Order: sequence, then structure tokens, then C-alpha cells
Amino acid sequence: MPLLTLVLCSRNDSYAGNSVWQLETTLNFAAHQVESLGCEQDVEIIVADWGSATALREVLRLSPVAARITRFLEISPGFASELQQDSPFAEVFANNAAIRRATGDFIGRIDQDTLVGGSFFERFLAGLRESAAARQRWSEGLLFVGRRSIPEAFARTTPPFHDVVRYVERFGRRLPREGRLQSPWFDAPVGIVILSRELWEAYRGYDERLIYWGFMEADLGYRATINRCAYDLEREIGLDFLHLAHSRAWFAPTRRTMNPRREPSIEVPNDPDWGLATVEVPLRKAEPAEPIECEWVAGPGSGISEVLAEVGRQSVLTAARVGRRLVKVLLTTPGGGA
Repeated sequence: MPLLTLVLCSRNDSYAGNSVWQLETTLNFAAHQVESLGCEQDVEIIVADWGSATALREVLRLSPVAARITRFLEISPGFASELQQDSPFAEVFANNAAIRRATGDFIGRIDQDTLVGGSFFERFLAGLRESAAARQRWSEGLLFVGRRSIPEAFARTTPPFHDVVRYVERFGRRLPREGRLQSPWFDAPVGIVILSRELWEAYRGYDERLIYWGFMEADLGYRATINRCAYDLEREIGLDFLHLAHSRAWFAPTRRTMNPRREPSIEVPNDPDWGLATVEVPLRKAEPAEPIECEWVAGPGSGISEVLAEVGRQSVLTAARVGRRLVKVLLTTPGGGA
């Protein structure tokens, strides 16, 4: 049985950009780190393929290791459409279905466009293997890590895999963090959220009423803080998750309705059959692709100028958020608006 299962959801279309390239890069990047560390037996990946007309496993070019550790949970277009109602993509159903079928001691949810670095695998798996105290502490609450941002100027060119690896090796530690100063801290863009398999079962996964976009992670975090706890795992193992940034314009045709934000509650939202537990959903492997060799060549959209531009953009966004928060405090404080 693996120590860690990574779960994510995707679809074979242009939702949020070139989703096939994003997912292919994410899976191959994770497998590259796992292979480099020699921990293939400790990690599995489950991809919930949500309503693809042509299955993702048939079009992805995966490395041999990525193909070995990844399985695809294929939800038919008709069934997906019925469940999600007027939502363009009900991630809560897709992620919960993958979580219910995970076999790892711990289960971590990532986005399909988030690269998982080697230091995360090394430090988290070492903690589980070598520290009974860390394993016990981590099993008692929700673990959250944020993410850095790979500039859209680079990601939108859909570069070959080896270009991505070399880009991350060169610039990864300089890239800005997304969602600074979010409150609470687990309401920021997610790099990964991890719970033990037992806690996922106790919480019954994500709230399946949240079929639109946003708040599903924060809702889980609020539930965790009421009767258990939430840990900022970054403080222990660092920040090694990188988001392949994309334009918000890609979401324009999808009617990206926001989920309602509710007060924290200890309520267990889903019934015992959460995660499509009683539905026969095929769980399949993919065939590895032929190895793709590529030399990394610096060029437009792949250099330090794009990194610095992204740092500047994130700084402006952070300053704007701080300004809005300050104005809100002043307006709600007696005498503050005088």
C-alpha cells in the first residue's frame, strides 16, 4: 500500500486552457521526482476524468513511471452532466470519487496544473517513514501548502517537458507565492491539501453541494479547525508547488459561478455514499508514450524577465488586497471613517 495518494481531476477539452498539456506535464513532473528519489512504491496518483468524450488516458503522453503510478477514474459525459447540473465542472464530485478509491495512508488533492516538487516528496515521505511523532501529528488534522506561480508567458507556449524541468530548476525558488495575506491562511490558492484516509472518511470528503467554483478547500479547512486542527505544512517541509498560470479569459465561456461562502459548521455534509461509492466507475491504467528528448533553449517567455514581471504583478495584487482590507477596517471601526 502506498504512503501517499495524489488525487486530481481534469477533462479532455480546453477548460482553463490547454488542459491536456497541463495534466500531462503535471503527471510527468510528479513521476520524474518520484523516480529520481526512488520512491515509486510509496506514491500513487488517481485522476478523475470528468466527462471526457475521448478518455484522457488515450491522449496523454506519459513517461513509463507516470503510466505505472497513475490510474484514471472515468466518469461518463452523461453521468457527469447529470450530477453537475448547470455547473461547468463539479470538482467536488470528481475529487471525492478519486478520494474514495485511493489506497494511500494519506491522500493529497492537487490541481491538474500544479507541479509537485521533489523536496515535498522527499520531506513528507521521510516524515511518515522516520518520525512517529510527525506521522501521528499529521494524521490528526488537515495539512495545507500554498503554491508559487509559473508565469503565464512561459506556460501558454506549452513547452516540451524537459524545458519545463529546466525552467523550474533555474527559476523555481524565485517565483512568487500566490495568495499572500489570505485570511484564513488555508483560504489561499491550493498547492496541496492532505488528510489521512481515515479523516477523509470522517469528513466524507468535500461538500458535494459546492458544485461551482471556489470555497471547497476553505470549507474543509473550517470544518477541520472546529473539532480537530489544521496545520500549515509549509512551515515544516517548505513550499514546493508550482502553478502553471493561465489567463482568466479562458474561463469566460464557462459561466464560472462562485460557491456560496457559509459559516463554519461541524455538519458532515454528504451521505455515506459520498464519492460515487455505489456507482460502477472504471479505474484504468494508461500506456506509456515513447520517450521525448528535448534540449532546453532559453528564448522569449522563458527567462528571468518573465519571472520578475510575475513577481511585480503578484506584488501589485497583494498591495491592492491589503488596501481593500484596510479600507474595510476603517469603515467598520467607530470613528475610523472620520
